[in-house]
Amino acid sequence: MAKKLKILAIGAHPDDIEYYAAGTLLQMSKTHDIYFLVATDGQDGYHNHLIKENIIEMRKKEQKASAKLLNVKKIWFLDFSDGKLEENDFLLKMRLLEIFSALRPDIVFSFDTHRQHIVHDDYHPDHRILAHTVLDISLIDVTLPARMKQPMPRPKVYLYNPEKVNFKNNIEKYTLKKKEILKQFKSQNLEPKYSLFKFEKFRVY
Repeated sequence: MAKKLKILAIGAHPDDIEYYAAGTLLQMSKTHDIYFLVATDGQDGYHNHLIKENIIEMRKKEQKASAKLLNVKKIWFLDFSDGKLEENDFLLKMRLLEIFSALRPDIVFSFDTHRQHIVHDDYHPDHRILAHTVLDISLIDVTLPARMKQPMPRPKVYLYNPEKVNFKNNIEKYTLKKKEILKQFKSQNLEPKYSLFKFEKFRVY
């Protein structure tokens, strides 16, 4: 029997993971264990000013509903303020390192570090900071081993929707389920490109 892998999918905000990788994670959840990590509270993400007051609670509830549909074993909410990861980069790295050390994931999903603003107009600083921090840990930053209780094998890394794609996953079998998952994020009014319901693209290494 094949080994069940531990897959850690990471997003800066609720809905990041699902937007780019829901189909692939649904596929992987059939044989492996899925875990989520969401770095910020998502307080600045809303499309209707009437829901701003309760947006943090709402987005966390939406994330939990989505995770249930994706058979997620556990979600870590780091609860950094939306838009403030750059101000908390060291603390972010320490929190991530703690979780990586405990979980020891075999596969990690996260943002690509390379030219996101060119690929799809992604200028969000939280995505950029998270991308670099996750790669520092996943690829074993030379400053990290001394802070780890025991060495961690390098996980395989899947980077969301990159400029240079080396893995294009056909998710048409999961299109309806992905749409159902994205509908959980009622505060966001998500309208992904049609192509994101056919293929999910990654840089894998």
